[in-house]
Amino acid sequence: MKAPGNTRALPTAMPFLCKAAAKRMVEKGVPLEPLLEATGLSLALLTDEDARIPSAASVHFVTLAAQALQNPRLGGELAGAMDLREIGLPY
Repeated sequence: MKAPGNTRALPTAMPFLCKAAAKRMVEKGVPLEPLLEATGLSLALLTDEDARIPSAASVHFVTLAAQALQNPRLGGELAGAMDLREIGLPY
């Protein structure tokens, strides 16, 4: 799913969940490149602390990662394991 030409009106997200999914894929030996290509994302975007990516691309990447890892609960597992302080949310 590639983003349309004008992405200013689309909702965006910071790539924290995508980064966690990518890390899990690397740990399991699953290649990232096909997912990055399919979603229009890049490794540079996932590692840029200030990056914002289209929300649809984020959801699509995590969905594809869950399929590649054969783990339908991947998104929930990753979100539940996140330290909210790491993404700037005090609690």
